[in-house]
Amino acid sequence: MYKVYFISELLQIVVKPSGPDYYASFGVTFHAPGNVESVIDAVNNLLDVIHDGDSILVETFVEPIKPRPVTGKQCFI
Repeated sequence: MYKVYFISELLQIVVKPSGPDYYASFGVTFHAPGNVESVIDAVNNLLDVIHDGDSILVETFVEPIKPRPVTGKQCFI
């Protein structure tokens, strides 16, 4: 089940290029949820540098969870 968030509940908005040439956080920027102008500026800046066929993702930043400890038997292949 998905949870719906109001923009005021979000921690950060992430703007990032997507395509085969983008890795290691190149072009990724983080923005406050209420700062729409900052997000639009980041998208416009990326539009100047991305290649045909690439895209720009604008999404919510979600803190990664800490993995649970592994229990049980180890399997060796």
